[in-house]
Amino acid sequence: VKGTITRHRHKFDVQLTSEALFGIAKNTDFCLYCDGYLWNDDPKLEDRPTMDRRNAEKIIRNDNIDIICHRCNRSKSNLTQSEFVHRCRYIAEKYGHLIEDAP
Repeated sequence: VKGTITRHRHKFDVQLTSEALFGIAKNTDFCLYCDGYLWNDDPKLEDRPTMDRRNAEKIIRNDNIDIICHRCNRSKSNLTQSEFVHRCRYIAEKYGHLIEDAP
């Protein structure tokens, strides 16, 4: 699928084939962020694989994407990897006591 695609009201310049994207996806078993297994048989699970751009570029190429779970992709939204990790770290530090107090 090389060319330009329109999704979510944004135009992306796609610089890899669907075969290349599928190859990257099928060689990725776990989410980069939460380590959730991506290939469960239940399509309703939030762990299904999705493509994520590492930064806000409008270019989709193999060095700008990761395959992550749907839940992390929704949480990350349009943040860069660095922004997302910083946000997660901040939340974990602020609310870490809730995890420590849990049974």
